[in-house]
Amino acid sequence: MQYAWSAILIMKMLVLPLTSVIKGKMMLEQEAESEDEKIANISIMLSQMSLSYSFPFWPEDIGKLELQSL
Repeated sequence: MQYAWSAILIMKMLVLPLTSVIKGKMMLEQEAESEDEKIANISIMLSQMSLSYSFPFWPEDIGKLELQSL
């Protein structure tokens, strides 16, 4: 049973974010016209992914949570 939970945790933390990064990268490359736009879009996407690891929610949600707590 412990191995099943470990496998689920690995899937949740590694595989699913990687597939979303790959899908997002492919979509951004199709939308971008120049190489500079591709690089900028990919760096923005990666910074958002790093934020999702730091916080269980997106930074936009933090403002909503602060307003709800008032």
